[in-house]
Amino acid sequence: MQLAHISRRITKKYNFEIICIQGRSASSKDFYSYGEGSNKLSKDFNLNQPYGKNFFLQLDSILSIDKYEEHFKKKGYSYIFLEHFIEDKSYHKVTRTSDKDILGLTSLQIEKEFEDEKLLKKERSLSRKIHKTSLYSFKGKSFDDQESYRKSLAQSPETTNAYKPWTAEEEEILQSSDNKTVKELASILRRRTGAIRSRLNKIDVKNDKSKFANDNLFFSSILKGIDPITAEILPNGHAWLHPKIISDIKEHIKNIKTNKPQSQTKKNHSFAAPAISESKDKLTQPGVDSVCSKCGELFNCDRANLGYKTCLACGENEAHKNAPKLDEGLPGTREENKKMRGQVWGEIRNRSKGN
Repeated sequence: MQLAHISRRITKKYNFEIICIQGRSASSKDFYSYGEGSNKLSKDFNLNQPYGKNFFLQLDSILSIDKYEEHFKKKGYSYIFLEHFIEDKSYHKVTRTSDKDILGLTSLQIEKEFEDEKLLKKERSLSRKIHKTSLYSFKGKSFDDQESYRKSLAQSPETTNAYKPWTAEEEEILQSSDNKTVKELASILRRRTGAIRSRLNKIDVKNDKSKFANDNLFFSSILKGIDPITAEILPNGHAWLHPKIISDIKEHIKNIKTNKPQSQTKKNHSFAAPAISESKDKLTQPGVDSVCSKCGELFNCDRANLGYKTCLACGENEAHKNAPKLDEGLPGTREENKKMRGQVWGEIRNRSKGN
């Protein structure tokens, strides 16, 4: 194993400031320093600057290993010396160190520990891949694709109808089963509980939309900030949330509850259309949608504040109508256009010549 590799293994596992390793040559007793501690030795002993990503530095062979160790102890450095040995194999062994627990540790042992850790990491990584969370699971089995998952559901007696289109009979069962739990419905219809919950939500939305035809529900939904057509939350600044409209809705509902005829109200008018028309002149105030002058639909108040009187769709239609057509061509005769081009190019040539 190369000396730089030994130093990196030691740096990774142990926290030594100074790492000194003897060269491999049988006749050489030179020591080399590796790691950031080489900067300290370069300064302490007035040596050359360390170089390379491993901070390689050759120590002065005039000083003995004892003198170096004495200096490290005096400075309070944590250190390690690895000397070179040749027996059956060539290796390095820790002969001096500030950590007595690793005294006698060899480079062969260091490399084996590193390889064992490397192998363990690979095994852990492989284990994570094998036991990764699957996309689908059913009855303790995991499935990585929807096709095999659906096939398993279809083969199970409890979920034979899973992912099949909903029938009118099934929806009728859902609508007439207020006293049954989701789990019971799933057992009856042979579907998964998630599918039952999803379908119940869709049925509720459908029922709500049909009930919105009733005036009370229509108006109360607006008071709650819900769109009576789509059943979605109304955005801030929507025309239906205009203070005038909200006030008229409350008055209308109040009259219905007290059974007062419409003629006895403070303002004798049918509710919806007049209320909106009376508010048209106020809809351009900040935060309130405006009415398009072309189609009569509402459009964003920010567009109105920029001076536009039409919605985006009508504005685009107008722009297309007024835009020049490609087949209209340039004004003037062909000869006039040729003459004009000649004049332009003539001016360009004169400019380039500095005239």
